[in-house]
Amino acid sequence: QKSVPKVNRKALNKWFDKYQDDPDEIQVNGMIKFCEDLQVEASDVVMLILAWHLKAGTMCVFTKKEFMEGMEKLGVDSTASLKALLPKLRTDMDDATKFTSIYNYTFDFAKNPQQKSLDLATAIGM
Repeated sequence: QKSVPKVNRKALNKWFDKYQDDPDEIQVNGMIKFCEDLQVEASDVVMLILAWHLKAGTMCVFTKKEFMEGMEKLGVDSTASLKALLPKLRTDMDDATKFTSIYNYTFDFAKNPQQKSLDLATAIGM
């Protein structure tokens, strides 16, 4: 396992605060700004890969805990450092084990909590 750079917790907190819509969450409006700053579409697969790394429990939402712990594990504490990591995150789809894990995560992530399966429109969109 490669070592990840040590992050600046103060910078990480400030970075989260820039996008938070709620004291403990980045929600839709913050996520739109986050994606704009990263210069990626919210529908870009790299955002799904990032959500998988952050272990996000809800689509279009990062809790402060998910954000802080996930970004720390990735070794990033700024838009610039995450932007530089995006090409590497994209390669996670080329790794069969990670791909399977991301696929399974996406299935659970995309369905409503009470659903056992995805509706056809969502499944086709994936």
